[in-house]
Amino acid sequence: MKSGGWVEMQEYEVQVKSDDDTINDAKWVVEWLQLLNEASVKFGKKLNVAEMQKQYMIDAGFVDVRDDIYKVCAGLVDRLVALEEVTRADIAVKVPGGSWPKDRKLKTIGMYQLEHMVASVEPFSLALFTRVLGWSVDKTQVLMAGVKDDFRNRKHHLYTTCHFVYGRKPTTNV
Repeated sequence: MKSGGWVEMQEYEVQVKSDDDTINDAKWVVEWLQLLNEASVKFGKKLNVAEMQKQYMIDAGFVDVRDDIYKVCAGLVDRLVALEEVTRADIAVKVPGGSWPKDRKLKTIGMYQLEHMVASVEPFSLALFTRVLGWSVDKTQVLMAGVKDDFRNRKHHLYTTCHFVYGRKPTTNV
C-alpha cells in the first residue's frame, strides 16, 4: 500500500462580519459586499467559495478532509510571527480588522489586518463594478472610499474568516 499525500489550501470568505452587529452600521461595506457577490456571480466566477472548498476536495476524491475555520488570515499571522510582533500562542481564534481591541497585541494584529482589508478593496472592486455592473470609475471610487472609511471606523468591530481546508489522497495499491 502506498500512502496518499496531503493537500492544504487556505481561502478567505469574501464576507466581512462582526460579533456585535456593528457590521449593520457599516452601510458602505454591506452594500459593497452585496454588489461584489452579485457582480462575481454575473461574471461567472463567484468570489465567495470558501465554504465550498471542503466539498470540492471530497468530490475530487480526497479523504479525511477537514475544514478548520478561523477568524484570522494565515498570511497575517505568519508575517506578525516573523516580525516578532506576536507568537502563535498569542493568536486566539479571532483577529480584528482594526485597532479597536483594548488588548495591546490584538490591537497590533488588528492594525495589520485593517491595512490588508483596505488594500483589498480596489483590486476586488474596480473591474467587477466597471466592466460587469457597468458603473463609472467615479461612482466606483465613491463606493470604495466609503468602504475604506467604514473599515477604518473604530466603532465597527469587523473581521474576516479564513478556511484552512486539507485532505489526503486516498491510498493506492502498488
